[in-house]
Amino acid sequence: MKRLCLNIGDIAVSREPVVMETILGSCVAVCLWDARRRIGGLNHFLVPAGRGTPDRPNLYGITSIRRLIEQMLEMGADRHTLQARIFGGGTVLKALEDMFSIGVANVRTAREILAEQGIPVVSDFVGAECGIRISFQTDSGAVSVTCFDQESGRRYQDYHRLATDMEQGLAFRSVHAAVFFHDRQQFQYLQTVAVPELAARASGLKIWSANCATGEEAYSIAISLCTGVQLWPDPPHQELAPVSRAVKILATDSSLKALATAKAGIYGIEQLPTDMPDQWYGASFLKGRGAMEGHIRLKPYLQELVRFRRLNLRQTPFPFRRPFDIIFCRNAMRAFDDTTKQQTLTQLHQHLVPAGFLFLGSSDSVPDSRLFEETETGVYRRR
Repeated sequence: MKRLCLNIGDIAVSREPVVMETILGSCVAVCLWDARRRIGGLNHFLVPAGRGTPDRPNLYGITSIRRLIEQMLEMGADRHTLQARIFGGGTVLKALEDMFSIGVANVRTAREILAEQGIPVVSDFVGAECGIRISFQTDSGAVSVTCFDQESGRRYQDYHRLATDMEQGLAFRSVHAAVFFHDRQQFQYLQTVAVPELAARASGLKIWSANCATGEEAYSIAISLCTGVQLWPDPPHQELAPVSRAVKILATDSSLKALATAKAGIYGIEQLPTDMPDQWYGASFLKGRGAMEGHIRLKPYLQELVRFRRLNLRQTPFPFRRPFDIIFCRNAMRAFDDTTKQQTLTQLHQHLVPAGFLFLGSSDSVPDSRLFEETETGVYRRR
């Protein structure tokens, strides 16, 4: 398949099957796809705005994104079926992080222009503390993301390919999708089975989100928990019921930058599922206004349920004295070799209460059946 390599200021659009690739740090690439017509497009811009030059007008996000959309429409894409993803906006030079926030500004510009154009951002991979390379196949929407991880010194690749069931339609999303309630059936199981069962036989609940990244998973757990054991405050602005004091959610990640985002609890509104119940939305989030339009923020009582800490899963044994009732460790071991994966799964088993639940991701290895029994897709009960 033909490959197109984009540099800063480039735009590529094609209705023919091609692979579009680019490398990003603080720069941002917007990926557009029309699933019905199999038309894809990608850009790569340097900074949000500036004084363009005739020979390089697309160095700037305000120009590049609009021109990308125009070219997609000229190629025959339908504006109403376009979907977008945002990549990049990272902090590669950590020493300059506080004084040089161009990556954040680039991502913000992309969100604002896409919202202005009525094109949904269905997922993103932004704010990394490393460089990334993306590879986008325009015929299927398959996306490959390669990260150059500065913290571990390792290079690893995370690959996601779209489902192609035409009866159900094509979803443009990835395993990195920074969205709430990713893998919806697992959160449904958490809410309706795991939480009520454990709450009935324990005076409190301890839950660990072991790969929390920027916090969406941990807060999704908190919302599911409130629904599963009816902890919603009534009215919503009041504090949670006293039983919530016995609920503890620990969320860990190896990236300090990701944890800072998680603690702030501020996200793009497009990160919520479109079918999220109104009760959950109103009880869980504050809607941004003015300069924060298009953003949401977790309500304080939900933030208080989650404690964020830094932890690298490679550093075993884990520093916990008491076991957890539920552990989420989804897609956290993709870069581990087989031996390390099994050692980690054994450690997770040791840190669960008897009959406690382990939630794994679609890319994770199946744990030893002598240690766990599967009760739902990707959900395992400790034996």
